[in-house]
Amino acid sequence: MGKEEIVVPVIDLANFPTELEKLSAAATKLGCFRVINHGIPLSLLADMKDTTRSLFQIPEDLKLRNVTQNLLEGGYVPLNYIPEIPFFESFGIHDASSPADVHSFCSLSNASPHQREIITDYFEKLHAVMMDIASRVAESQGLVGYSFKEWPCHSRLNSYKFSSQDIGRFGLPLHTDSSFMTVLQDDDSVQGLEILDTNGTFISIDPVPGTLCVIIGDVGKAWSNGRLQNVKHRVVCKKALPRITISLFLLAPKDDNIEAEPAFIDADHPKLYQNYIYSEYRKQTIVTGLRAGEMLSLLPKLPEDRRSSSPILEEVFEMASPLVGRPSIQDVVVSQSNVLGNALFPLIFEDQLVDASQVGLLNKASRKNGKPALYLLEEDTNLFVESLRFTLIGPVLVTLVLMEIQLIGIEIVRVVREQLLDCTSLKIPIHCRPLLRSQSPGTSGNPDLRQLMGKEEIVVPVIDLANFPTELEKLSAAATKLGCFRVINHGIPLSLLADMKDTTRSLFQIPEDLKLRNVTQNLLEGGYVPLNYIPEIPFFESFGIHDASSPADVHSFCSLSNASLHQREIITDYFEKLHAVMMDIASRVAESQGLVGYSFKEWPCHSRLISYKFSPEDIGRFGLPVHTDSCFMTVLQDDDSVEGLEIMDTNGNFISIDPVPGTLCVIIGDVGKAWSNGRLQNVKHRVVCKKALPRITISLFLLAPKDDNIEAEPAFIDADHPKLYQNYIYSEYRMKCMVTGLRAGEILSLLQP
Repeated sequence: MGKEEIVVPVIDLANFPTELEKLSAAATKLGCFRVINHGIPLSLLADMKDTTRSLFQIPEDLKLRNVTQNLLEGGYVPLNYIPEIPFFESFGIHDASSPADVHSFCSLSNASPHQREIITDYFEKLHAVMMDIASRVAESQGLVGYSFKEWPCHSRLNSYKFSSQDIGRFGLPLHTDSSFMTVLQDDDSVQGLEILDTNGTFISIDPVPGTLCVIIGDVGKAWSNGRLQNVKHRVVCKKALPRITISLFLLAPKDDNIEAEPAFIDADHPKLYQNYIYSEYRKQTIVTGLRAGEMLSLLPKLPEDRRSSSPILEEVFEMASPLVGRPSIQDVVVSQSNVLGNALFPLIFEDQLVDASQVGLLNKASRKNGKPALYLLEEDTNLFVESLRFTLIGPVLVTLVLMEIQLIGIEIVRVVREQLLDCTSLKIPIHCRPLLRSQSPGTSGNPDLRQLMGKEEIVVPVIDLANFPTELEKLSAAATKLGCFRVINHGIPLSLLADMKDTTRSLFQIPEDLKLRNVTQNLLEGGYVPLNYIPEIPFFESFGIHDASSPADVHSFCSLSNASLHQREIITDYFEKLHAVMMDIASRVAESQGLVGYSFKEWPCHSRLISYKFSPEDIGRFGLPVHTDSCFMTVLQDDDSVEGLEIMDTNGNFISIDPVPGTLCVIIGDVGKAWSNGRLQNVKHRVVCKKALPRITISLFLLAPKDDNIEAEPAFIDADHPKLYQNYIYSEYRMKCMVTGLRAGEILSLLQP
């Protein structure tokens, strides 16, 4: 396991300047050290640890008062909330250096006067220690008197409720801290922290009572121009005992701007990283799952400002000029670092794709007739958007060339001037196929524009549930080739569909405290997702019902949401009828593959009521990124007037699935593909904001057998059709999708024998 023990450097804060050289070595080589003589009484450390334990014992309703819209700002994380670490529970304080924030945390947690006194005294002293350590680290690099007092300090109080089944599991997976530095009061008796040393070996950092552990983070590395070491670390369960830790994170300057100190830059030490916005950086680590320092490699130093014309840009404008006219290079590229011409387009068009492809940002590039051509497949849309965000991260004024499609008309390239003060506002609605200068609009050689942009409309197969067995062949083709179809004559009255949509809208209007009553410890089991909770889709809000085929679960949801008697009647009737339709469709799909009379009645059905509060700034953004549904099948009541659903067809193009009132849309998922031994098609799909209007959808997911075991039906396995996938446990599969970020069916390929 690579778990040898080493002696972590111990820095005596009472012995400066003697310790400076030792501190410098610890901070620049290992990125981790301990401090003694820090000035916090041992009794206060013990009292704070006891107080923290007691906070995790308060009633759940008091804990949930600490829930925030954005966990990056503090807030409470319940047990089971993060599927891959269900034993993890945490309180956060937005800025523990702020007496007001500490006071607010104490009030929300109903802390006693004695507890409040301990918490206040602890963070006051811990913050003073943080300031002392940080200034000493700066001094060790030659910056005497450098002050970090204006930098906010986030805190996390963590509880790991480890059981015997958890031994060997990650309490926290491998990561670097995004902040400048972390000061950790570890658990005195339950070890678990491991760091990656300079040889790439994991070493156990066992607790030493009375000391504080210091860990250098990503901001420290960028601020020092690469001198300080942002150490990779993780937490591993080694004992079936509860583990309590308290961390204080020195985040970033008050203005949120991260840049290397000028003293660390000279002719022999050129600038390694772009300036960037810390809050945006943290969001991107969540969006991409790159949480072990990889993000810094996406912030290379850019060339000095040059106004000379880029040959790559010249080609782009020559390609675009037949459509929109030729703009001036100076009108298009005006920025402090010539971002567009010297960073973005070389990344896309030149032969400089090695580093980008290694981190999965871009994987498509093309040259036509020896000339650069903008070439990105539709399935790479999210990758391109993220690459732009990384490339242009920071408070720069740039002019962007945005590629977009007007479904009516011939304009496909237009130049847009935009201030990139907030990278989340960046919108690239579509991607271009190769466009050659010789193909001007209106010529016979010009490809169809809808096909160019992958936004063509197709007629999704419509299955008439009242016309069986005639429809069986048509259903089989739809389920095995496209993986998506519509159903009519499903038996749910149009009036009930409309009433349920109205009821759903009204549920998203109830007071926040009622919504939060639906928060669960595990979102995979249902629960409420507030606005802004998922940073990359802040407009997304959702209610979940654990098993909508269960009257008890539906009743519980209605009670928690304080639904009126009329609303309760509508919700109950709707899910009763929708579940019956789901059972009918699923059995018809099985019948279309030769399994007559197959029953799915014991399979639970999860439901999600989703609201997308789209604004003009969201147009072109993903409402949900590309994914497959992990379940067997989804039945969707789409928004009748606000489109957004797109699926990937058999040619790899994304096609718009516009709503058809009165129908239900059916989508085959991963379990369907595994259960059918590869016959059914688990279709990739996404939601894209196309209108600045609220969008409401209701989904019912047919999950898995009651025993949670997924295996191919024996009828689908023979000498000509060997078994394609290993048996697997559905709940574990869903967790793996969450842990790895592989949510577009890739996990199935890892289950091949």
